[in-house]
Amino acid sequence: MSPARRPPRRRDRAVPLGLVAGQVAVTGHPVRPVVRRSERGHQRASAAGQGPAAGQSPAAGQSPAAGQSPAADHSQATPGWAEFLARAARIPDSAADERAAAVTADTVSDILFTSGTTGRSKGAMSAHRQALDVARAWAGCAELTSADRYLIVNPFFHSFGYKAGILACLLTGATIVPQRTFDAGAALRLIEEMRITVFPGAPAI
Repeated sequence: MSPARRPPRRRDRAVPLGLVAGQVAVTGHPVRPVVRRSERGHQRASAAGQGPAAGQSPAAGQSPAAGQSPAADHSQATPGWAEFLARAARIPDSAADERAAAVTADTVSDILFTSGTTGRSKGAMSAHRQALDVARAWAGCAELTSADRYLIVNPFFHSFGYKAGILACLLTGATIVPQRTFDAGAALRLIEEMRITVFPGAPAI
């Protein structure tokens, strides 16, 4: 009787349900990059050094190259903290209450941008319901509770630090202990001094 043979390997094998960096990834599609035609044009133009330089707009009367977006207008300076608070003071409480009442579970809560590694950077929109569901699912898998003290080294601007960090702690009552920049020695001291019970991170950590 001949030994059992392993099935041939396929590059497009499907990936089952998994948790990836605080996001629930459910895929039933082949694992291979899908790049739109416009993104291929963007990649070719970027590789060839074509198109307007960073921060510059196309010349007057010209349209952006195929696959490229018009340059953003950064002429408006970002207001300082004092100006930001002054603007808020000019808004009546009734207007703020009205806007808050209009928010629903399906209202967009955040826009996280992809890196643009395989195409143009995109803004992925998440609703309040989605953001909370992802954080709740991660907290459940990690068995996070109000008794935990959570050392967070993942950036808060990233989905990991934001949803599997801040939101997961808000939902469970776990204590957040942030570390601005990862340092192995400092992290070990924090683990001992703050009695850390949860410390997720990238594989290199």
